[in-house]
Amino acid sequence: ELPGERARADDLDRRLAAAQRRDHLDGLIERAEDAHRAAVDTAQNARDRHQDLQQARLAGMAAVLAAELLPGEPCRVCGATEHPAPAAASADIPDEDAVERAREEFEAAQHRREQAARYLDGLRVERDAKLEIAGEEPAADIAAERDAALVRVAELDSAAAEVDRLDAELRRAEAEGEEKRAEAERVAASLQSSDAHDAALADEHARHSADLAAACGDDPSLEARVDRLDRE
Repeated sequence: ELPGERARADDLDRRLAAAQRRDHLDGLIERAEDAHRAAVDTAQNARDRHQDLQQARLAGMAAVLAAELLPGEPCRVCGATEHPAPAAASADIPDEDAVERAREEFEAAQHRREQAARYLDGLRVERDAKLEIAGEEPAADIAAERDAALVRVAELDSAAAEVDRLDAELRRAEAEGEEKRAEAERVAASLQSSDAHDAALADEHARHSADLAAACGDDPSLEARVDRLDRE
């Protein structure tokens, strides 16, 4: 049960991290969407300005050419000798540098728009990945589940440690009991050996007593028998 609970706590911890990142990405995506829209608008405005200046310059150049047209003389551009509607001169003709600056501004704005789009796409891809891990469950709910799982893991860890402690005590008690049994067996063997030795001594004493009695014969003692034999 403990390994399974640990695995569950680890999974909830991973989901919590994903949910927190998911929520953070939501804010980043919202701001990135605003920035992307602004970049699109800026790029469009820059494009329109470039086109307007370009058209104004072309129209101005046509007006300059028209001012040089003379009745019956061929146009330097188209070669026509009749000029029914020559271009009217404009009060402000953009120069080539202004048109070029507008083009560069448009290209820079277009680049920023593309960067904003790539950044936004990257955030959305990352959010989808975090969403796949955490789902839509609020991070606070996952955190509560994770904390409960960690408490359960701590309880199981403590119980396992207590089981190990009791098991160690049991093994020590069994070892001590085995030592005491071995000592009792040694004492019993020693006592048995002592009893056997005592019995052997008793047998030896009995044999000596029998030999002495045989040697004395009818005399009360061996000394008395020797004295009697000497007198004879």
